[in-house]
Amino acid sequence: MTLQAVKLCAEKGHPFEVVFSQQWVLSETPVGALSGFQAYKLGHWDLHTGPDLSTAYAADLDRRIFAAVMGQAVDLDGSFVDDAVLRGHLASAPDAEALAETLTMMGGRYAFVVVGPGFQGLYLDPSGCLGAVYEPGARRVASTLFMVLDRDVVPDTNYPFQALAATGAGGRYAFGVTPDAHVRRLLCNHALDLDSFEPHRHWPHPDTDFTCPMMMDAIEARIDTVITRQRQIIDGLTRAVQPTMLPISGGDDSRVLLALSAEMLDRYALFFVHRANNISLRDGE
Repeated sequence: MTLQAVKLCAEKGHPFEVVFSQQWVLSETPVGALSGFQAYKLGHWDLHTGPDLSTAYAADLDRRIFAAVMGQAVDLDGSFVDDAVLRGHLASAPDAEALAETLTMMGGRYAFVVVGPGFQGLYLDPSGCLGAVYEPGARRVASTLFMVLDRDVVPDTNYPFQALAATGAGGRYAFGVTPDAHVRRLLCNHALDLDSFEPHRHWPHPDTDFTCPMMMDAIEARIDTVITRQRQIIDGLTRAVQPTMLPISGGDDSRVLLALSAEMLDRYALFFVHRANNISLRDGE
């Protein structure tokens, strides 16, 4: 068996380990040789991650609990999640499900897998920045379509992609749909049950309270909480990830990140702008 990603790189004469260097695949069955990739064992699952994808791994063989975090994540204590930090969370968790619940509170750009007795699931970061697609028939999950397929794409004819593209607004797939009829994308705030291969929403919880008294002190207290957590995440990332770069894109998001980084600017190796509009043009000047 050979993944489509490997086949395409061979056909085009491109090095697989470079083109797919930050990608990953999780499978119950062998996926064939993946040049440059690191392999991890999570129970009866095999995880393969690219050479440029930061991956933390932990295993408790006595309790048969395994976990892996792909990408860059900062826990609630402000620690960048590496092997040692993940082992600590695993050791303190009463079971696999409790470990997964703890890891859902991480900030950053990541996906993680937890496998244990009676529980096995794959989760995304709160924004779904490091995505995942899955094919139930193959019982395989991966970062992108060609990393999950070992066959040609079967076009999804139910989604009006061409009609949307013809409007001039740009065609894109939504609602978990992918170009393949049998592959679906996992949505943010959802987890994939690796037993049933069914997604389920894990957040918000039924008792999550979104109310806020419309008084200035209460509003400012909520804002202060967000600021504190965001600065904690930036602190953890900029200490652990080098070189760190911050693009100023001309929108509010990057400006907020820059403001929150005010006391950590010396940790950035590079700031740069995309000259795509009048605002970003002024940023560049």
